[in-house]
Amino acid sequence: MKTTIIFILSSFLLMVINPPVKESAEVIITSESDLSILGKTNVHSFSCDYNIDNLNKPVKVTYQVNDNMLVFDQAILQLNNTGFDCGGKGINNDFNKLLRTEEYPFVLLEVENIKPSPHIPTQYIAIVTITIAGKNNTYQIPLKVVKTEMMNVQGTLNLKLRDFDLKAPSRVMGLITVKEQIQINFDLSLMMK
Repeated sequence: MKTTIIFILSSFLLMVINPPVKESAEVIITSESDLSILGKTNVHSFSCDYNIDNLNKPVKVTYQVNDNMLVFDQAILQLNNTGFDCGGKGINNDFNKLLRTEEYPFVLLEVENIKPSPHIPTQYIAIVTITIAGKNNTYQIPLKVVKTEMMNVQGTLNLKLRDFDLKAPSRVMGLITVKEQIQINFDLSLMMK
């Protein structure tokens, strides 16, 4: 018992004396990147593509390495809701009503941590908190990472509108309705500054 207490106190003191080193960087999302939201109605499917040119400022990132994991203090991607193009003025208006853009103009993606997948060398697992219309939920997202001159990060997340208390719009007096599940696809080319 005495040995255990000494070990715990020693470990705590080492952490206080040598805390994990925080790193910071700026990440640029290049124009080769793609981000889209896919959905379906009872009639057809649709895609809302994000205009990557809206992400022209570097994203500030603060993190520390903890064991084999990157733990982020600050890594927030802010997407302007009006930056999505769903293919026409009517569906764009419906999309912005769905997201309650007048009250909540941004979708926020906050990376909590990233760790390597135990089985696939190019695969990672990210814990990301997504905020839509003022409500946030945390998801585990598998990522594929390819390193060339830049870093390419790809992933897909399926989520439900009800997770964010969103009510799917309907058209033609309720004859056309949006399905509950949507899919977020991203293929981001990143450069560190």
